[in-house]
Amino acid sequence: MGHANIPSFIIGMMLGYYVYEKRKTGLQVPKSR
Repeated sequence: MGHANIPSFIIGMMLGYYVYEKRKTGLQVPKSR
C-alpha cells in the first residue's frame, strides 16, 4: 500500500501546481505585497 501512495502524491502535487499556474496567469494580478 506504500508504493501506491507515492504516485498519487506526485500527481496531486503536479495537479495543484498546474491549477496554481492557471489561476496566476488567468488573473494576472501582481501580488508583490
